[in-house]
Amino acid sequence: MFRQLLTYTLITSLLLQLFSREVIVMSFELNRDFIAKNLCENRNRPQLNCDGKCYLAKKLKAQHDREDRETTERIQHMPVLALFCTDLFSFTFADASGDATPSLPVPYCQQSPYAAPLHGIFQPPRIG
Repeated sequence: MFRQLLTYTLITSLLLQLFSREVIVMSFELNRDFIAKNLCENRNRPQLNCDGKCYLAKKLKAQHDREDRETTERIQHMPVLALFCTDLFSFTFADASGDATPSLPVPYCQQSPYAAPLHGIFQPPRIG
């Protein structure tokens, strides 16, 4: 019983979040007379034929701004997984005569803990 109640509550909350704009429009349509008479900014000027549309526009804009803000926050706090390494180390190699060759940047990347071992999957074709 408790599991079903929790399941229905979670599904309902997810659907309300997903269809938040539609819920606002539906609420407006159901309460249109009340909104037009009490909450509309233009209720004292009936010649504009607003009928509460200003109230609906404000609510939809507020919802859009809230979604944009939440999306921006989510993107800013998203963990970043580095797929490419940009760190370069310089090594100097000396030959037998003792002359040092110029430093060459050598790319080096530490094994990522998320990397899958590719040596078991990709192998060169066997000849023979």
